[in-house]
Amino acid sequence: MSVCEIDINGNPVEIPAGFIVRLEPTDTKKSSIIVVAFHGTQNSYEVNKVDNYIVPATFGGLVATLGSVHGGFYAQYTTGSNLQPGNLIARADGSLAQQIYQYFKENEDPTISVKVTGHSLGGALATLCALDIAFNFEFKYDAISLYSLASPRVADTLVSDPSGAGTFVSNYQKYVPDSYRIVNDLDSIPQLPYPVTPPIPPLNYCAHVLGDLGAILLGIVQPSLLDQNLISFSDKNDQNKDASMACQGTHSCPAVYVPFLKRLAAKFA
Repeated sequence: MSVCEIDINGNPVEIPAGFIVRLEPTDTKKSSIIVVAFHGTQNSYEVNKVDNYIVPATFGGLVATLGSVHGGFYAQYTTGSNLQPGNLIARADGSLAQQIYQYFKENEDPTISVKVTGHSLGGALATLCALDIAFNFEFKYDAISLYSLASPRVADTLVSDPSGAGTFVSNYQKYVPDSYRIVNDLDSIPQLPYPVTPPIPPLNYCAHVLGDLGAILLGIVQPSLLDQNLISFSDKNDQNKDASMACQGTHSCPAVYVPFLKRLAAKFA
């Protein structure tokens, strides 16, 4: 998968955004799975995706507005290859939304489960993608699951319309109940945007799709049984000071999140 960005000279550039792969098991008793994976922020073009404007979360049909979401993440998912704006009804050519829709339309198989994952910005895109697939292909696949790593908050609404974020979260949980949010407690990125942001008007209410204690305490979202699907750990990652920048800090995917997943997987081996 690829996404179009603007470089420092104002020119459109196409960069990798992740991949879709079908995995065939060696054990004949197990079925195939499709994995959709989005990577995190790769360059300065993508940093501005953490912004403060919102859009209705329209995931199909003229009246299927499922709440409201963070405008930057939604734009990253729906903008076309020539930077033409799009949405999840009129999917712009070359957009992630169009690439996802085309793949799953051409590969419908009710015996296959779908696993969607992503780190950081990729976690936010994975959240939108999982709901996109679940809403538009609900009966075309055996199951759809999300595993987000270090994702920022995706639900986003103006204080003047306080129901928007909560509506998105409740709809998300309805369509993608098999979701897990994996977070290093020492990582600052999953704390953004703050539940109430910015500190001066206009104010936004923001929330994670599950396990967001801050948003729950502020009444932005209601407690849910899915909140127990928040998987948290603590890793200072203070041993990699001489490593590459990608392996430094508490937000690092290869140095923090991947090792945690390996430790977690080993418990079930």
